[in-house]
Amino acid sequence: MFVFYTYLVFFAPFELRSKVIDLTVYVIVTLVLVSVAYVGYIFVKTPTLKPEEIYEILSKRRRGEA
Repeated sequence: MFVFYTYLVFFAPFELRSKVIDLTVYVIVTLVLVSVAYVGYIFVKTPTLKPEEIYEILSKRRRGEA
């Protein structure tokens, strides 16, 4: 695959080379945007702790229970 891609990027006719580079950039940008959207989705869906739960966790740590 590496040899084939190298040929397409460096030694193929100009029109094909241009399309291969365009497709590569499109795929990379799409992967980055999907990754950012997924991380954002995970942040939104992660449940938050109530202040009472945080106080309970901290008091257990101070007492050495957890």
